[in-house]
Amino acid sequence: TKKQVNEDVSMDNENGVCDGLKTLQMDEVKVTWIQDNAKERRMERTLFADADDSLIESLKLEGGIPSSMSAFLVETGGIRILFDTGMGAPDSRLLSG
Repeated sequence: TKKQVNEDVSMDNENGVCDGLKTLQMDEVKVTWIQDNAKERRMERTLFADADDSLIESLKLEGGIPSSMSAFLVETGGIRILFDTGMGAPDSRLLSG
């Protein structure tokens, strides 16, 4: 299987496209990760209630777990499929509205 990864693709911000893109090409399938959030997000520690405090401390995650609101674009055989969170946060880096 042929794999090709392009990280941190820089796009034209005038068209509202974010810089947070990573693409993976595997044979005839292309998958692009699109970071939606413009600023850093952290998931609350309470979402991981089963994680030991010692683990959280050793990983220096007391302030929360880094996270991203993302979408994925899958392209194959002339078909495009977009998997989106649908969150529509006010600071979205994708389309407004």
